[in-house]
Amino acid sequence: MAPWLGRPTLFAIAAMNAVTGIATAVVLAPLAWGQDANFYRGCGVALSSGKACESLYPPLTSYAALPLVPLSPALAALAMSMIGAALLALGVWLETKGCARVDRALTAIAVFGFAPVVFELILGQVTLLIAASLYPVVRRRDGYRNGLAFGVALALAPKPMLALVVVWILVWRRRALAGTVAVAAALTLAGLFLAGPAAYADWASGVLGAGARGAGISELALHANQSLWPMTAAKALLAGLVVLVTLYVTVRDADRGLAAAVVGGLLVAPYTGLYAISILLLVVQPAVRVAPRAVRLLALTANLCFVFLSALVAWGCVAIASMVPWRRRAPAASP
Repeated sequence: MAPWLGRPTLFAIAAMNAVTGIATAVVLAPLAWGQDANFYRGCGVALSSGKACESLYPPLTSYAALPLVPLSPALAALAMSMIGAALLALGVWLETKGCARVDRALTAIAVFGFAPVVFELILGQVTLLIAASLYPVVRRRDGYRNGLAFGVALALAPKPMLALVVVWILVWRRRALAGTVAVAAALTLAGLFLAGPAAYADWASGVLGAGARGAGISELALHANQSLWPMTAAKALLAGLVVLVTLYVTVRDADRGLAAAVVGGLLVAPYTGLYAISILLLVVQPAVRVAPRAVRLLALTANLCFVFLSALVAWGCVAIASMVPWRRRAPAASP
């Protein structure tokens, strides 16, 4: 870890996340274990039976879920959770190369105890897969092949929370964006060929209808929405300010802009469940480089804010403000 982060702070974050993460698992696992994994499996089963799957995911996603069909619901849930856990372990290993073993262990505890990650693994969601597809884009130099995996993710799960991230890619990773668009377009055409234009038209109608209703997304009956939706006049003004500030930060600095884009996308998306916040792991390293003190405070309070207070909006506004490159007066010249 960077020397200014400090092992005591890392230990405090790991301890906080371990306690609150275990509490989150104890409460939510009996209620939601494998819920989303088996939803994907159900779409694959429906496809195998020649039936349509009502979903906010495009029809191509049902084809991607076919490998889950031969599995029992319990095994499908376990498989999705293990995939997410393996990606987390790989990410921790990559991000902590060169660190002391104790720091690597504490980082792993903090990551696996992060409440959104806990809920993500319980549900068998795909947010971590999306984050993994973005990793080559945001961690490597600009290149066409770095955007290929994210193109797959966009074709299968074009979530609104990614809109501001795509803007960041447009500004800082244009070659990667070209690769992303090429793969997403090719896969979408393949989906149109496999499922038919009518299936995609029905899917688009369902997505637009859910967006128009704001809180009418079915998952809201099960998981609390922590974004700015459903919109009121005051929330719309705040959402506009979030977008404007995020765009400003994005064009000013790559690291600051990436962190702001991910947080801003979570705030203005029509629906942001607890599990979706796990994508924040992708921006810890760049955010720490530019705002170490703020990131320490945000990391220490994250689980409490997201789980017990459902305060993503307040937390996210502070996070975005901490990424703004406030100008400071130049120090006076010494005599």
